[in-house]
Amino acid sequence: VSYLKKRVMLKGTEHLENAKKANQGVVILVPHYCNVEIIGILLSIKQPIHITYQIAKNATFNHFQNNRRNRTIKTTISSKNLRQMIRVLKNKELLCYAPDQSKYESNAPFIPFFSKKVKTTTGTVKLAKAGNAQVIPLFAYYDSDLKKYSLELQPALKFIDNDNIKNTTIVNQAIETLILKNPKQYLWAHKRFKDYL
Repeated sequence: VSYLKKRVMLKGTEHLENAKKANQGVVILVPHYCNVEIIGILLSIKQPIHITYQIAKNATFNHFQNNRRNRTIKTTISSKNLRQMIRVLKNKELLCYAPDQSKYESNAPFIPFFSKKVKTTTGTVKLAKAGNAQVIPLFAYYDSDLKKYSLELQPALKFIDNDNIKNTTIVNQAIETLILKNPKQYLWAHKRFKDYL
């Protein structure tokens, strides 16, 4: 951890301060970058955070991963444990959440994403609403010139009333914007386009 502390740059903390002033928690929207596994650890060096994860089929792998994550992260929360996620947000804390996977609820809508309509979870929007939280995108990349990891928090997303479809479209657009900042460092291989129209 001491090695990483010297190699992390965090920008945009004013957006977290704005959420704090508004008395709200924060869903930190994190796409699946190639370095996604280390992003939570890097961010936790600068801010106390909780992260969500998908339970792997291999119990030994889960144990190893969570032990490593828990060295710096407040808690690791299964993506199935909505109650705990909402509790974190209602406590006005920070929750890292990566919704751009091929797993989603069975009745997930098809939402535009990079010129295709793909099945997309509405979980980000529902989670933010249930936890009275803001959604703040995170652009993360490795700067090879500086040999440092750069974490750049973006302005909070502005949702439209209670329209889950329109608001999930806003989430997808935000993820697209983050990816296009540095497409080489996005994890394109995780079958995001498994189901599309």
